[in-house]
Amino acid sequence: MNRAVVPLILLLAVTAGVGVWLWNNGDGGDELRLGGYIEAEQIQVGSKLAGRVKEVGRVLRENAGNPQEIAVDEGAEVEAGQVLVVFETDDVEAQLREAEADCEKARARLSELKDVGTREEVKDQARAQVRRLEQKAKMMRDGPRQEDVNQAEQRYERTKVESENARSNYDRIVALFERKAAAMESLDAARKVMEMANRATEADRLEFEKLKKGFREEEKAMAEHELEEAKASLRLAENGPLQQEKDQAQASVDAAEARIRRLNVLFEEATVKAPLPSVIEAFELQPGDMVAPGAPLATLVRKDQLWVRTFVPETDLGLIRDNQKVQVTVDSFPGHRFEGTILRVNRIAEFTPRNVQTYKERQDMLFGIKVRITDKRVTEPESEFKDALRPGMAATVYVAKYSSGLR
Repeated sequence: MNRAVVPLILLLAVTAGVGVWLWNNGDGGDELRLGGYIEAEQIQVGSKLAGRVKEVGRVLRENAGNPQEIAVDEGAEVEAGQVLVVFETDDVEAQLREAEADCEKARARLSELKDVGTREEVKDQARAQVRRLEQKAKMMRDGPRQEDVNQAEQRYERTKVESENARSNYDRIVALFERKAAAMESLDAARKVMEMANRATEADRLEFEKLKKGFREEEKAMAEHELEEAKASLRLAENGPLQQEKDQAQASVDAAEARIRRLNVLFEEATVKAPLPSVIEAFELQPGDMVAPGAPLATLVRKDQLWVRTFVPETDLGLIRDNQKVQVTVDSFPGHRFEGTILRVNRIAEFTPRNVQTYKERQDMLFGIKVRITDKRVTEPESEFKDALRPGMAATVYVAKYSSGLR
């Protein structure tokens, strides 16, 4: 090989290496350039309530300079609190009314237990009941009065005589009828009088024997049980209910109130709103559609938080730190740079991913970083306009090599 050719080849190789280094490391070698794509946070909007869609929200959309209100649809921009979907709530409202009625009932029971023992009229009523049942139990133990027994015996003797007289009269009419001296009507009338007299005599006999024997043992026991129950009610009125009963009543009130709160939450879930300013990415609901609880109703893309996910080689990791200010460009706006901030640097290295974009030779190990960006421009701020950056745009992150003090 010609000796003059060798220096020329070396010069060309050095020149090429310097060019590649300059390309990989920015203008004049003062910036590190990292490639990636703009991403945005997606929000899956849903509801805890299952049911039928009553209506969908309305949004304003520009149409030839004239804003028109249209139904929520994909691509529409919505603000925080914008109504997206409204469910039918008849079933929830019925359950809520039922829960409120149960709660009122539980509160009344709790109030009753708290008031027992403090109201004098309740105590007076319980004392009167005890006195009445004490007298009844004493009467059962002592048995019927002798006067009542004597009166019952006299009624029995009187009706027995009447029954005997009716029997004699019937026999007399029968004899006359057999001699054809009495009519059939007289015989029938005498028989009826005799039967009625016999029934009255039997009733008076049973009443007399019952009073003579006194009250049955089960009647006496029942009177004693009623008396004990009345005494227990009096003690309850004087001492108040047990603390366990009050605690149980309070627990019933708490459970009813908790159910009301849960149903109120479901009632609020019937109106689904956008949680943040965003753009509707996916929305396919129509009035009348049935939706399961927790099912995604719409996919939203946040407008206020965009970032670029990119990777930095291990050899340049020393240039990167959290909260570091950087600049970002996109192919859609060549020559314009936007503000960015490094949110996070991964703590663990990984092998080179297939979709990574860098402007220098790929290294075996890379660290992922996340850069938040805004629409605010670093260059030509007077030409700034809203929503310049969109998810999916190819982006380049510029990191000043000496901003961290490293050289």
